[in-house]
Amino acid sequence: MPLVIFISVAIAIILILSRLKKSKSQTTNPKSQPKADQVAGSKDYAGVTGNIKWTLTSSVWYEDIGRSSSKVLSRYWSSKSVWQTDAIKLPVGKFIMVMSIPGEVKTSDIKRGGFVNSMINMAAEVALDVYVGGYFGNEYKSLVSIGEDGVKIKRDELKDFMILTNVEPLAEKYFDEATVATIASWKKMDTGFLQENKVDQFGLLFSPDGVILSCMANMDSESEIKMFSDFGSVLATKMIQTHEA
Repeated sequence: MPLVIFISVAIAIILILSRLKKSKSQTTNPKSQPKADQVAGSKDYAGVTGNIKWTLTSSVWYEDIGRSSSKVLSRYWSSKSVWQTDAIKLPVGKFIMVMSIPGEVKTSDIKRGGFVNSMINMAAEVALDVYVGGYFGNEYKSLVSIGEDGVKIKRDELKDFMILTNVEPLAEKYFDEATVATIASWKKMDTGFLQENKVDQFGLLFSPDGVILSCMANMDSESEIKMFSDFGSVLATKMIQTHEA
């Protein structure tokens, strides 16, 4: 499957599944419905896990869909949590991105050389920008790209992830058996988040600014903040160890 099709389908399925699961949870699981007193806004948290100093921003917002006279017909709630640390930074222009996708989506190699392949990659960049902007911020669109040196790292245990990087040697070392097991286990196990499926569909970025771990779910409690931050801190610590090795 050409990369442009793969990325487009992956992002489309992520968005569709997210909306379907949200709709299902709101009709079958009262706990997942917005609280009566819920208001749009962001909350900032900070902490230290091991030697990792981090911040986390949990946001909730809504979109009013349709109106009848002065009455809102439908209100669609969205949420997002962004965990960050600058404990480890990659060299300027370098990145490693981990994109969680549904397991049934198959990946393909990046094609190099020739006009057709260059056009495929250019189209794929557009789809990739949607994901990068939504999970990490628009300022990272120019950094995270297929470009001339973007490669995909493959691991059999992480078939429902896309790992994209332009610093292949470091990425190959980082995704050893321990790292792969940590990521795979996190997605498979029920950690108790109120929006478990959205937390499972996370994005991870190592960049010159530091590390970003993001998901389209707000953190509902101190225990959720701790679990998400512990996960991010483990991944960041492993990168420090890999970089220093």
